[in-house]
Amino acid sequence: MGENSGFTTRNNSVLQLIADATGETLSFVSPDDHQQVIAPFTGPNSIADGFVDYSASGGVSSPGAAGQFITTDGSIGGTGVAWGAGDLVNAPAGALTAIFDVNFMQTGAEADSQTLLRNLISFVQTETTATPEPASMMMIGVALAGLAAARRRRNTKAD
Repeated sequence: MGENSGFTTRNNSVLQLIADATGETLSFVSPDDHQQVIAPFTGPNSIADGFVDYSASGGVSSPGAAGQFITTDGSIGGTGVAWGAGDLVNAPAGALTAIFDVNFMQTGAEADSQTLLRNLISFVQTETTATPEPASMMMIGVALAGLAAARRRRNTKAD
């Protein structure tokens, strides 16, 4: 979960996670809050007019080579971006969704935002239902340990 441009530290950590998982660097932007929901995120629960209205969103200018927008304003970029199983270079069995607005999950959020949340949950469940073989699990563990070690080294150098 990222946020609008007032939350740089949070957004940078989400963008770093995306870069670590995908091997790509995405650029933060401030898209319009009224955004079209892109298939397959339009289902399995129907979104009334196909759009959501975020309260104060951030986003990315592009979903990268292997990602896809969840929602987009059609010109500046999109608040939501996703990668399915097989799309993450450094976590091939995983799936990832990122939304740069936490307000869409709040109790008072519009009904279409709540529906989008249910569709995101369905996407991640569908993408990650296959159980990887033990060798794949070991490789994922080694990769995650390597990413964690690299991050620690980078943070130590920054201090």
